This record gives sequence, C-alpha cells and structure tokens, in this order.
Amino acid sequence: MNGVGGGLFDPESSVTEAQFYAMLLRTLSDVSLGSYDPGTVWYDVYLAAAAETGLSDGVYALSPDTPLNRFQMAQVMFNLVRGPRDEEHAAEVLALIPDGTAVPEGYRYAVAFAYSAGLIRGMDAAGSFLGDLPMTRAQAAAVWCRLADYLAEFGANDEAPDGPGAEEPGPDGGTTPPAFPGTEDLIVPGNPRRDEPAPADTGENLSGKVLTVNGSNYRVGMTEEDLTALAGKPDEILEAFGDYRWYVFGTGDYERSFFAAGVTEGRVVLLLSAGKAFSVDYLGAPQTWGSTVGGLPHGSQAEKVTEEGAADSTTLFFDRNNGYALFMVLAAEKQYLRIPFYAGTFSVTAEECEGEARLILHLVNATRAGYGAAPLAWDPAAAEAALLHAEDMTRLNYFSHDSADGRTLKDRLLAAGTGTLSAWGENIASGHWGAVEVHAAWIASSGHRENLLKDCYTRFGAGISVSGTVSNYVEDFYTLMGE
Repeated sequence: MNGVGGGLFDPESSVTEAQFYAMLLRTLSDVSLGSYDPGTVWYDVYLAAAAETGLSDGVYALSPDTPLNRFQMAQVMFNLVRGPRDEEHAAEVLALIPDGTAVPEGYRYAVAFAYSAGLIRGMDAAGSFLGDLPMTRAQAAAVWCRLADYLAEFGANDEAPDGPGAEEPGPDGGTTPPAFPGTEDLIVPGNPRRDEPAPADTGENLSGKVLTVNGSNYRVGMTEEDLTALAGKPDEILEAFGDYRWYVFGTGDYERSFFAAGVTEGRVVLLLSAGKAFSVDYLGAPQTWGSTVGGLPHGSQAEKVTEEGAADSTTLFFDRNNGYALFMVLAAEKQYLRIPFYAGTFSVTAEECEGEARLILHLVNATRAGYGAAPLAWDPAAAEAALLHAEDMTRLNYFSHDSADGRTLKDRLLAAGTGTLSAWGENIASGHWGAVEVHAAWIASSGHRENLLKDCYTRFGAGISVSGTVSNYVEDFYTLMGE
C-alpha cells in the first residue's frame, strides 16, 4: 500500500474498490496486468484484471472510487481464493453471527467463508459482522496480512476448508468459527474489545429503536393505535415491498414533520425520516439531520452505516456530495429490513410498485426541503410517463433515457398529456429494492442529486417495474410553460 502523500499512511481513511483490487492484484495474484496508458485513469488496468479473473464478481460497488464495505471486501477475498459455495456450511456459520440473518443473499457464501477462515471477524463484543461499515486503510492492511497467511497455508482452491485451527465449543454446545492464528479483531471505537466483559443488556434494543421527529418520540414495536394517537391520522397509506404498509405523516411540512412508519398487524416495524427535524440514537449518541460522519465508526467517510441491535437495526444515510452529512434514517425490525426479490424469492404487485413510487415522492420532497427547495406536486401525467418507461426498459431489456423506439423524455411527457413544457428532467435506476434504497442511490450520484434538487421543477411522477430479478425505477420532473 502506498501512502497518501506527505509521508502519511492515513490509517482511518476508507479503502475504495479500485484500491483494494490494486492491493490484491499487485501481491497475491499471478495475473498479468496490462501496461498503464498515461491517457487513462490509474486504476483501469486493475479493473480490467479484476473483471477478467472474476475478482469483481458480485461486488456491486457504485463506482471504482466508492469505499468498499465489509460485505464487499469479503466478496472480493472469496473470489480470490475461490471459496466454497456450501449452503449448509454458510447457514451454520451465519447462525453463529449475531447479525447473520441480516447478510444480503448475494454475500452469504462470502461472509460465511471470510468469518470462519478468520479473514474478517466481528466488530463488537457480540461478534456482529456489521457488513455495511466501510473498511479503513488500517483494517485493509490487517485483512491483507490474514489473507496472505491463508493463501500461504492453503492456496486458492475450489473447496476451501472451513478454516484453520481447532473448533471450540460454543455457548450452545455447538462450535464457533475458529480464530485465525496471530490476529486480533478489529473493534468499533467506543465498543468494548472482545477480551473485555460485555456491558449488561439493559433491554433497550429489545424495546425498539426510538425515532424523534419534531419533538415526538416514535418507537419500533409501538402499536398502530399509539402511533396515530401521537401523530394523528396518516396523510397517506401506501402498499410496500414487504409484509407491511407505509403510513406517511407530515407531508404538509416536509422539513419539520415528515416521517413514515411501516405497519403490519397493528404494530410499527419500520420508521423512516428524511426531514430536518429527526433525531435517532446511534452507538450511544444522538444523530440529527446534517450530522457529519466524523465520530461514527472509524471516523470513516461512509454513505451508509448500520447499527445492529438485538432485534432491530438502524441505518443512517449520508450525502457524499454535501460533506457526508446525514439526510435520511431507517430503523426497522430485522426481519422487515430487506426482502430479496432480486434472488427470485419475492414478487411484487402493481399496487406495491405504485406505493413505493409515491414514497419516492415524499423522500424527494423531504430531501428538497432540507436543502431549501420547494416541494413538488405529484403529477399523474409524469407518473404515467415514468411507469411506461420503466416497464418498457424491463420488457425490452435496456437501460436508457431514450426509449427503444427513439422517443425522448420530452416526447414521453407530451404523449402522457402534460401540455407545453418549460423544463423537464429524469432520473433512472436499476437493480434496487424499494424507494429508500433507490433514493439513497440517486443522492449518492452527483448528477442525479443535482437533478432532484433543481429549483426549476414544480411537478413530479415516479414509476417502478419489477419482473423476476429485474427492477427499474424512473422519476420524472417537469414544469409547464408559465408556471
């Protein structure tokens, strides 16, 4: 690993996708790298080699300059050693990890292998994996040493062993993944090390995470009756991508009052806000809209970090294009956090797509309010144009602002009956799960974010198309002449 200049190593900075490929390909792979072309970006040779060797398979980073999280780093190492795709082994290992049920389907084999082989271990006293956290340069250096030791002893193979070392009895009489010799766990600052006594369980996690909005406290796990007694009648109830419905509140004042609650069987299982007046506890400290990532785990520059409780999970979303300032929070009971329709195990209805599209409107307006832009009005013509384009991309398997038949956004809006336009714009996305995830992705992209926050727009519509493992999202903005 090279320094960052000025003789500095900068151990707490995050490691990007391109940087990690470079670390491994320079030293732990015999692949032949292409020659560097001064007219290209420095990492092009590494990206090409990573694609050729399968090192980047299943990583899904937003860009080569995006910091890798722990899930993604595990996937890269799994690809390098050609780890085992053994579902029984993966299930056994993940069952031993406190947050193993939260591991996304696509990373199950990688996390199970990396954890059991001791390449990446727990981040807190309980041994939670915390896969959404970014990896720092110091951690990446430690991981590299473990991986080098592993390869020296076992090599890359098709049937990697469960991990070196003798198995030790677990608390339930089973076995825990063996430790990798000569290494120490990496610990989130502020949490106890694994060789120190864990703090007493106060039961706070079991009682549900509290989200404060405009001075009122809402708790995951509260009853629907208590929710509406505190917040009033919801402005809108929306079908959702999951076994719950979104109750939307505070749309008359997105900046100070907006939040949404996922409700099922008379109980709140999710809480979401993107307005300026929310507050939530994270690792023992209150976090509010505009908080910066400094002081969170490792002082890292993360777009998303997650704290796992005993029964719930809290995810903070940061705006990388505004100094990594906090702009959205989602607290949820773990089993409702993410449904992997992309793995073919979940299907959605037209009503659920419409509900998530309406939630996109509210997230857009709350984000606009935070940055001083006026809210947009839901427009049926824009919604129709957006939905038809999303369905067209899904049906014909393409991804473009221009339709397969050559029509532009303006053509589609006019065909939907908008009238004479003075301004129009569009964001599209593919492969995401629901309104929260796709909105976070658009905010992470400078161009999409700029489009979303433009003052010149007054009207909005969104459409979602999901078929099997394919999902396409479209949000359309426009203003009529004279508005």
